[in-house]
Amino acid sequence: MKIGEKNLIELFETAKSSTEYDEVREQMKEKGYSGFSHFLYWMKEQLKTYDDTNISRVTELLNKAKLIFQSPIQFSPSWANVWTQLEQIMQHKNEILKQIPIESRTGEWQVIMDNPYTNEAIVCYPGLSFIEAAYLYGFFRLDLKNNEYIRLQRVENLVVFSKDNKPE
Repeated sequence: MKIGEKNLIELFETAKSSTEYDEVREQMKEKGYSGFSHFLYWMKEQLKTYDDTNISRVTELLNKAKLIFQSPIQFSPSWANVWTQLEQIMQHKNEILKQIPIESRTGEWQVIMDNPYTNEAIVCYPGLSFIEAAYLYGFFRLDLKNNEYIRLQRVENLVVFSKDNKPE
């Protein structure tokens, strides 16, 4: 991330008053699409990495972003619903955080998506930490089609073989 965007993110994080919010908003307008794209990447990283200990902090960041940047469509039409999408990802991830006890989150996790009524391939994201898998679960829940399902599961036993016979 460029220094300019980093400074803008720091300004965003520390902004508390409407005057400071206006300053963040104006600086983002100057940066345009590129600046907002970097900002959204940073916001998504916050959603990917938070756990039970900082749910409220990330919720506050998302609420602040929605307040400061009420019309992300001004940067790109593809961002018309970005705040709703990020809220839904967070909601789904929070459901998983509530369902899986902390002591059961160790080891390797994977996310699997399939539609048993089509010829499309099963999609699997293996080798994830629990927090990574919980984020992907929330992310992919947004676009499930009819008859598709998503599974979040811990890998209990694993055998890996590679072509060069080196175990991983």
